Formats: sequence, structure tokens, C-alpha cells
Amino acid sequence: MANQPPEVRALSDAAAGLLYPSESDTPFDPFVCNEERDRASASARDVVLARASRGANVVELTPDAFFAELESSEDGERFRRLRNALQASLPDFKIFRVLSGSPRVDVYLIGKLRAGGWAGLHTVSVET
Repeated sequence: MANQPPEVRALSDAAAGLLYPSESDTPFDPFVCNEERDRASASARDVVLARASRGANVVELTPDAFFAELESSEDGERFRRLRNALQASLPDFKIFRVLSGSPRVDVYLIGKLRAGGWAGLHTVSVET
């Protein structure tokens, strides 16, 4: 991703090579939402809802709930570094799971950029 904001570069570095454990073990992909509709969104939930399929259920998780099992895994130290990078780069970041009735669950770790717009990491959990 060329010309990434510094916050996104920090998240990319922290997530490099790290996989979200599920039936698919998917990487964390950085994203930036700075289109006009995203800039005007009042909340991170609004941005995620705009990306979710119609009728999807968006559930917010606390960082403690999301990272508890991850930080006690074999890659625990790397997940702690990722959490620290999120907290430092995107103060007041949020975590959302998007449930659409299929085994695929989109996971967004999202926060406001200092320059405006939204950014974070996206991954997928496959849950059957």
C-alpha cells in the first residue's frame, strides 16, 4: 500500500507474518478508509456497517476479550506487540466481528487516523 499513513505502517509492521487463528489462519491486512463517506462517519461502527453485507450482525468486542486467548497462545508476545501498536497508533480503537450467517466472520480492528478518516486491520475467522 503506497503512501500509507504512519499509523498504518506501524500496524502493518506489527502484524507482518501474524495469522489470526481459526479454521483458516488468515493474515491481518491493513486498510485505510478515507473516502468522503468514511470521513463523515460518526463512528467506527458506521464504517464497518458500510462495509458489511445487508442484514449482517456487527458485534463489538473489548480489546481484553479479543486478545485474551491470543496473548496466551504460542504467538502471545507478537499479539501483545500488535495490541500495543493498535493502542499507540489508533487511540480508542475498536474491534468488531461481522456475522453474516455464513462460516466466514470478518474481523475489523479499527480506529480514527490523526489526519482524518479511519484505518486498521482486517482479518477473517472461519467458524464452522
